[in-house]
Amino acid sequence: MTAAHAKKLWTWVGSITVASVLASLAITWLIMYPDVQPIGIWISIVAPLAIAPVASYVMGRMWIRIEGLKSEAEAAAEDALSANRQLQDVLKRQQLLFSVLGHEIRTPASSLMMMLDEPGYLDQTENLTIARRSAHHLIAVLDDMRALANPDLALKGTLAIASPGQVIRDAVDSQQIFASKQGIFIEFDLPDDFDLMAEFNTQILRQVAINLVRNCLLHSQASALKVTGHKVGDDPAAFEVRFADNGKGISLSERSTLFEAFARGKTKSEGLGLGLHLCRDFLRKYLDGDLALDDTPGGGATFVVKFAVQAAAEFPDTGETEPEYDFAGKLVLLVEDNRTIRLVTKLQLEKLGASVEEAETGRIGLKMASSGGYDLVLLDLNLPEVKGDDVVRRLRGDGNHVAVIGVTAATMTEDAMRFVEAGADAVLEKPLRVKSLLRAMGELRKAV
Repeated sequence: MTAAHAKKLWTWVGSITVASVLASLAITWLIMYPDVQPIGIWISIVAPLAIAPVASYVMGRMWIRIEGLKSEAEAAAEDALSANRQLQDVLKRQQLLFSVLGHEIRTPASSLMMMLDEPGYLDQTENLTIARRSAHHLIAVLDDMRALANPDLALKGTLAIASPGQVIRDAVDSQQIFASKQGIFIEFDLPDDFDLMAEFNTQILRQVAINLVRNCLLHSQASALKVTGHKVGDDPAAFEVRFADNGKGISLSERSTLFEAFARGKTKSEGLGLGLHLCRDFLRKYLDGDLALDDTPGGGATFVVKFAVQAAAEFPDTGETEPEYDFAGKLVLLVEDNRTIRLVTKLQLEKLGASVEEAETGRIGLKMASSGGYDLVLLDLNLPEVKGDDVVRRLRGDGNHVAVIGVTAATMTEDAMRFVEAGADAVLEKPLRVKSLLRAMGELRKAV
């Protein structure tokens, strides 16, 4: 029986029941009072029939209300079950996250601490390389966490004009030293089609290539990695790149969850299990592409990257080289509350020939910068007393146009936008790299 039929049955049964009860009462009344006038007899007969439609309408409305309440209760119960499932999933992922973080951050941090505690250990070049690798691992873990926490901002970057082939080549080359130390030979062979100059998110493509090479170095147990590619169809700006290793491959049981967040499979190597998940997510969102797994003939795994770029029409050759900047004789105000970072940054600037004055708080930095005479103010965002963006805002409000570069641990988040909106000339990422600083200052000089 359908709901509509049930409703009609309910209405008619209710109507008949009400009419029957009223008719029974009327008959009983007539029996008890036989001397009643004829008009009373007619009222006794007609009243139940007249009331029956009203009763039918009332019973119908009651049915509708009951059904409505029932539907609302069922929807509320389903929402509660769905919310509970989501909560359980979040708690499970959170537990896994903290478990992985406890290992992935503590391990390199403990290694660095042991190296620092061992007298003379870091005097050897080889040991310095190990320490640097541990530091890079820590930064990579934090970058992955930042990307997971805010995927719409992390690695989003800005569009740039470049060659996809050169971006991938540079990314792969940056991992050659680590590959050679592990005895892994990387063969790189992209056709000239990839040298097309185009506008696209270079940062994302570079990070995808680095992550896939690192994935091979850490988990594949391979001796060789081959990077090849070709155009897709007739579109000159759509590409496919294959990262094929000859390692142990990926079992069928691992493939179903391979691209899920925190999926680490059976590997014992470092990592959060986020690399492949983030690569595929960013390719789909920002490069109109995808990431898939294929088998390598003869054994191993092949990761297939597809992406598309916007071909640029014209690129006039100006003959200009990458902008550079000479810090010799320049006076820099460094505003940083972390003593270690302040010390290292000061050493970097002094090696470039700059004179450096320091401030530990935003209040002191603002007072010093307001006095004038500086060629550059380099400051952190989260300063005590006065935040870095507020320092910039006050300087600009007072008509002070000194060059200001903000430094933050996350250049693709709201933190960086705070600097930009306050009037900073550029924003660089921690840890500060000399090449990035020189490029930023060169661009500022060029824009003047």
